[in-house]
Amino acid sequence: MLLDSEDAPPFVHPQLKSRVHTGVDNDGDSEDKQSEPLNNCISLLHMLHSGVSGSRKLFWRNARMECERFREMHGTFDRWETLSATQALFIYTVIRLDEHQKRPDQLLDSLLAVAVRAMAQRLNSFGLEFAYSHNTSWEDWIFEESRRRLCVVFRVVSLLVHFEPTSLCQLHETGLIIAPLPARKRLWHAGDEMQWWAEKSSTNTGDEEDVGLTGSGELVGLQRRWISCRPTGPTFHHASDLTPLFKKTLNWEKWCSGMDELGGLIMLAATLT
Repeated sequence: MLLDSEDAPPFVHPQLKSRVHTGVDNDGDSEDKQSEPLNNCISLLHMLHSGVSGSRKLFWRNARMECERFREMHGTFDRWETLSATQALFIYTVIRLDEHQKRPDQLLDSLLAVAVRAMAQRLNSFGLEFAYSHNTSWEDWIFEESRRRLCVVFRVVSLLVHFEPTSLCQLHETGLIIAPLPARKRLWHAGDEMQWWAEKSSTNTGDEEDVGLTGSGELVGLQRRWISCRPTGPTFHHASDLTPLFKKTLNWEKWCSGMDELGGLIMLAATLT
């Protein structure tokens, strides 16, 4: 999926994926610096899967350089560069987890963890308190929903293996293991702002309901904005000082029917609780 220009992984918005593959922004200008980290990552993935001798070694040499760059320069990145870098780091993390047992490398693992923490803290600095309100712009919504989806996939990884940066997550103190969950597929895949507005307005209130996954494997509706996706680590969610209140238990089948690939991943997470 990552190497296919027609599809985007469920944590990369289709609009951002098209930037990565074309190397231009929506106005057709020169190379879009904001997507450079993910663009570099996908180029390295092509090299890794080329079958050429030594490609793995070269892949990780370049990935290390990217991680070091993120660690040193994260404070200068704008919100889209930060998002792109954190998405790239998730991909590097998954690849590293896949080969960890066969090829242990403590220095590489430590570098990845430090880079993830640095970029997550930077990502946390771009606050959008009203990104899910009725009046938010499509661009702001794409950024915040992308950040939310990154929180979800990192959280699922933390349920499968120990990943040091996720130890910052305080979500377990609320009785939830993943929250808030992603928006519906039709909102995420809206082809333009007009289609997005139409889909957003098709709900009863014009707003998406916040949903969480509990430690007992149940889906629950959440009191509006009691929790928001703010990763100090990649899965860190700042809960309010008030006791979390669940509005109701939701039906798994109905919820999954409106979801994309992340729905299946969250169902997997529910079986691990």
